[in-house]
Amino acid sequence: MKRPFHHWLLAVYPVLVLYSINADQTPWSTAAWPMAMVLAAAAAGYFGVSVLLKDRWKASLLVTLFAVLFFSFGHVHALVYRFLIDLDWDTASQFDVPHFVLRHDTMWELAALWLVLLLWGAWSILDGEEKRRKRLCGFLNVLSVALVGVSLLWAISGRVNASSATAAIAGSRASATAAARMPENRPDIYYIILDGFAREDVFREHYDHDLGWFTDRLRAKGFTVVPRSRANYEWTFLSLASSLNMDYVDSLVDELGRRSRDRRRAYAMIRDNRVSQYLHTLGYRTVHLNSTWGGTMTNPFADIEIGCRRGVFQVEFYRVLLESTVLALVDTRVTDDLAQCHLHNLEQLRQMGSMRGPKFVFCHFVPPHHPYLFDRDGNVLRNVTVSNQFQLQKRLWADRKSYLDQAVFMGRSIDGVVENILRESRVPPIIIIQSDHGPDIAGSDHHRARLASFLAVHLPGGAELLPPDETPVNLFPRIFNHYFQADLPIREAKHYASSYNAPYAFRKMTFDQ
Repeated sequence: MKRPFHHWLLAVYPVLVLYSINADQTPWSTAAWPMAMVLAAAAAGYFGVSVLLKDRWKASLLVTLFAVLFFSFGHVHALVYRFLIDLDWDTASQFDVPHFVLRHDTMWELAALWLVLLLWGAWSILDGEEKRRKRLCGFLNVLSVALVGVSLLWAISGRVNASSATAAIAGSRASATAAARMPENRPDIYYIILDGFAREDVFREHYDHDLGWFTDRLRAKGFTVVPRSRANYEWTFLSLASSLNMDYVDSLVDELGRRSRDRRRAYAMIRDNRVSQYLHTLGYRTVHLNSTWGGTMTNPFADIEIGCRRGVFQVEFYRVLLESTVLALVDTRVTDDLAQCHLHNLEQLRQMGSMRGPKFVFCHFVPPHHPYLFDRDGNVLRNVTVSNQFQLQKRLWADRKSYLDQAVFMGRSIDGVVENILRESRVPPIIIIQSDHGPDIAGSDHHRARLASFLAVHLPGGAELLPPDETPVNLFPRIFNHYFQADLPIREAKHYASSYNAPYAFRKMTFDQ
């Protein structure tokens, strides 16, 4: 072997493998410039150290050592942190600030270890035998080619699958049919999702909380609060794919299989959905407020997208890449703060009534679902970024006080938002406030609470339109049939449970109302 080259490939590999995992959602151009930056840094390091030491083998190994430590830091810290949490070290704190203190402390302790490893590795490279260095470089050359080759195959496969999913959904857009009669004054339609917001009886039974302060105010504004609404699915990506396409997602099971965890087709169905397609035929524009969850974070099919803020770290790929590196030590200083994103969306939604219509406005709020960012008065409790927002997902549901406080804040905020929308709208709007599913309650009531979804709807002239046990799959068909004479089918109410690891392995659930 005449020349080492593994430092080039192993330096760019972390960026490439992240892209290959997300190729269905990330344009190649997004990943290209960080790859170029990494290659430029590797080149500068390699040639600089080569000149300084007059040894290209040492230079190559030193650059590789630095790259491996730099890009592995965030991943190793996540594993260590989750391992410590699984040991149950701080359950007595009831999941309060000590979890985040633990995260901060372990991060800096790991940074100290990483510095020791860097110094020890550099000393071993500089002091080792030349033959051993060359053999190691030969092995790393072969390994780097294999790793990059596999990542390239994954990336190509991801882009092909993404193109197929987009084409399949685009085909359904062309088949959308116009309504029989175009109303003169078409109402704006708002679809507001509060992730995991409990139904009134679930708040009362499991949180010892009377939600009447919220529901009574909604009723006073003309809302119908559906008392026994149930979600069709227990997971956000299935629930939204179903409600926005006015059908069950059995086709995904047939296409992907019961053991699949692939969410790409469901995400595509959420973004380019039949509700928006149908409303487009009536002259509606779709306004999408970008969320902090992958399936609704962006929507290229929307006529108008409203993001949290501008800047390079508005792009999820860059945030996740940064937080996998040593720069995770300062992540909340350079990445988007989720609390500020939610506050921004609340303010943007509040102003929507004055925007020219007709429009279909979609906004998905992750709160009251964890991470718990707000107390009940709206004070920001902590900084959280996209890549760490769902840590401890199963256990954080157990922090009922934080969940309740954040739910109270969101309820108060949405009450103010809809009041302003109603006041500023020229035509009385249709406003749907819905939870995609209920909270995660441990024990025998798990599925009953999880599938009990909150639903309140403002329907001008249609207050009696919805049955008391309305389910999301039939929500838009009933609305479109009433207001636009759409003649869409009303489906049998079905409710399915499934696990996080096997979301398509559905079990049909029945409940005594």
